[in-house]
Amino acid sequence: MTSSSYRMTMSALAAAVAVGAGSVRAEEAEASAALDVSALSAYVWRGQVLNDAAVLQPSLTVGKGGFSLNWWANAALTDATTGDSGEFTEHDIGISYAFTCPITGAGVT
Repeated sequence: MTSSSYRMTMSALAAAVAVGAGSVRAEEAEASAALDVSALSAYVWRGQVLNDAAVLQPSLTVGKGGFSLNWWANAALTDATTGDSGEFTEHDIGISYAFTCPITGAGVT
């Protein structure tokens, strides 16, 4: 990730948190968190083998008041192709907002 795209991502994250912080009522403000770690035999992205050996893919999601922030990463345990091991080779950050439509009652994300 380049420094300019990193700054844009962090700016978007800060803006989303700032906008949402004022609109969450106290009764809806229950926080949640989830951690998931997957152990996989290889890392294949869109049919392309990016790591031909074992990887760990941790994911952390925290949420409050309809907003969720997710971090996902790929960690190379060993890699015969590049020799990298024990390093994070990719990080992804995502933001979402979920609410119930007042007209239809359907969930919207």
